[in-house]
Amino acid sequence: MSNLYNTDHNTNFKHTNNYKYESSYRKNDIKRDNYHNDEDYAVGIGMWLVILACMTIPVLNIVLIIFLAVAPPNKTLGNFGKASLILFGIVFFLTLLLNA
Repeated sequence: MSNLYNTDHNTNFKHTNNYKYESSYRKNDIKRDNYHNDEDYAVGIGMWLVILACMTIPVLNIVLIIFLAVAPPNKTLGNFGKASLILFGIVFFLTLLLNA
């Protein structure tokens, strides 16, 4: 049994669909095989170390947070930027409130 489906026996056969309607089964099915794309890659330890090192530089940290929140190169880094902006805003307003 060299060929599992044995397709070499009737090579001139043309299959025609004589149905009056076309089946819509799985026509609009979502492709779940392509779940990961280029924006969903895992951020490595080296990248996190570079980002955290840049966060210690006074002016660069604000620019980096805004960049990551607005134009993230990755979904994970975008969420990190948005969360950092939220925490920065909370700490900023608490500092203003407690020092007033």
